[in-house]
Amino acid sequence: MKGQDQRLTELCDAVLGLGTVQRVEARVLTGSLIIHHDGSADELVENLESAQLLEVLREPEHFDPVTEAQAWSQRANGLLQEVVGKDLNLGGLASLALFAIAVRQLAAGNNLPPAATALWYGLNLLSRNGRNEGPPGNKSGAGASERRD
Repeated sequence: MKGQDQRLTELCDAVLGLGTVQRVEARVLTGSLIIHHDGSADELVENLESAQLLEVLREPEHFDPVTEAQAWSQRANGLLQEVVGKDLNLGGLASLALFAIAVRQLAAGNNLPPAATALWYGLNLLSRNGRNEGPPGNKSGAGASERRD
């Protein structure tokens, strides 16, 4: 419903007719609604779906953004290595891009913070290149230091 101002207005009016709804805000740019209501969310969803106004999309129950990002990164690394070769991975490519940004910023006279920041992040990525650090707080993955007495 992106950009469908008339359709969103009609939908807002219909949703306002539901018992527990206090106010509805339409976002034309995203095609979404924000519904302010009293009562339980489950009851609201049931009312919306039974009135055939909306199908409410539910987030997966066990969604972990860190795991999803790591899986995406591994898939992207695999594709990149198939195309370019085993010597380059996503971290290395990102480091190269950050170094190029730093050189561009230096050439423009923007030493601090743009160039320094790009160099810092580029070096940081390069130093971790090839290590899977895992989610924050996970000390069991590769790259985690072990203390030996």
